[in-house]
Amino acid sequence: MHRARKRIEGLDRGLPDLEYAQAVAEEVLPLDAERRIEMEVWLALSVGSLNDRELQNMCATSDQALQRLCVRLVERLHYGAVGGGKEASAELEARRLHALLDGLALQLIRQTAESPATWACEVVRAHLRGLLTN
Repeated sequence: MHRARKRIEGLDRGLPDLEYAQAVAEEVLPLDAERRIEMEVWLALSVGSLNDRELQNMCATSDQALQRLCVRLVERLHYGAVGGGKEASAELEARRLHALLDGLALQLIRQTAESPATWACEVVRAHLRGLLTN
């Protein structure tokens, strides 16, 4: 998550909400060689964490960071910005986004490096668009 965080910090925060959320989400997906290697390492560590307490803690920290990122993205898209119980829904939406990103990352890492990944970006965009409220 450290490298992804650095890339995310370099993004233009002045982008429209949907574009910014899309750019951030794409930084945690294995869409190029660098991010693919990061995901392969993460996957190996995740498997190792099944039997190693130290790796479990490291993976938990990484998962918590991604969850916080998802919460910030959902908040940026104004989901739950109004009262009426939407706050609980915003937390659920952040968990759904986290699960979506995890699942897409796994699907992308399982396909060949030469296979197009644009479909994953389209899935993310459709999901984020559904979270966008005026």
